[in-house]
Amino acid sequence: LHYPLRRQRQMCIRDRYGNALCSESGGVLPENIPVIWKQFGVDAYLDGSKNLEHIAEAVESGKAVSVGVNAGKLYESDNIENIDLNDCYGDGGANHAIGVMSCARDAITGNLTHFYINDTGRDLARDACRKVKVVDFLQAFNVKRGVAIISKKPISVSYTHLRAHETRSN
Repeated sequence: LHYPLRRQRQMCIRDRYGNALCSESGGVLPENIPVIWKQFGVDAYLDGSKNLEHIAEAVESGKAVSVGVNAGKLYESDNIENIDLNDCYGDGGANHAIGVMSCARDAITGNLTHFYINDTGRDLARDACRKVKVVDFLQAFNVKRGVAIISKKPISVSYTHLRAHETRSN
């Protein structure tokens, strides 16, 4: 998955054989994301079902969730800055990753209405926890290469854990 609006050189994590798990632009193949998460102590799996209820249940139970989306389709419904989105569509498939932080349900029916996402692709403060309608989320997610990466257990990340990993990486 690539980050079309953010072209900066990023440090790349390597697997146990020394192979790079990402490109210089920061792009990562979905199948490499669970390997990267594992290096931070988080067991995860790929879910290609595109089942929104499964994603909602995962975040509601405290699991970490990241999904591959088409950036252009994601930004169509929230583009008050009038950013030129032509470069954001790519081949129409997933080309960007977002974190799914939470969801909202109708109080009476229990049906999903919104997802709250963390999106670093545009460097906008409001994208840190943006509320996205389910229909807009599905439009961006229901594309080729659109997969979810879900932790196997609820997560708890501590500053101590991150510092320990940073020390091991240097």
